[in-house]
Amino acid sequence: MNNLYRRYTMFEIATVYSDEKNEEYELDYICIFNKNGEIFTTKAFICEDLENIKFDGKILLKRKTDFNIKDNYVIKGEFDRYTLYVYEENIDWKYLGLEKRGMYIFRTYEICGYKTEQFIKNLGEKLYTLDSIIEENAKKILDKNSLVYFSKEELKEILDKIEKANNEGIKELERIKNYVPNENDFRGWKIPKNLI
Repeated sequence: MNNLYRRYTMFEIATVYSDEKNEEYELDYICIFNKNGEIFTTKAFICEDLENIKFDGKILLKRKTDFNIKDNYVIKGEFDRYTLYVYEENIDWKYLGLEKRGMYIFRTYEICGYKTEQFIKNLGEKLYTLDSIIEENAKKILDKNSLVYFSKEELKEILDKIEKANNEGIKELERIKNYVPNENDFRGWKIPKNLI
């Protein structure tokens, strides 16, 4: 039986020891996988009590992912840290479901009794564009560095753009507020590593 542990008390870094290689590996991520590929990936430091994150099987050192084996393995990632790939049957885990917090959607899981999550989507992406439209047009009016005056038509055009973006933003906020996460919306959704 293997487990994670904390080698340095001052840093939130999970470490795992491999009997096969007689080596310690500092981890950035844990990936649960099966023969079809990655099930989910999460930060390795998921709790203060890392020694409770236990799993069966040996730990191999690999150069690339291999989902055809049932062994656990590590692959070197960035900054001399590793991703630990744990075969799904070697660890106690379960999927808890989708969770919405504010504008964000997460998939939630439990690993050895500890809840963890994987960021899926920001529902408010359109709001960033609308905010930019409002800000860009407001700057035209409020720019203190120039003595720019507008004709009635020009001013109306600028204010119309601001009003239109504002009204769309209100509708978008209402849509986000009423959105209920649905598994079908995220089937086959692949999460870029930088969002984990």
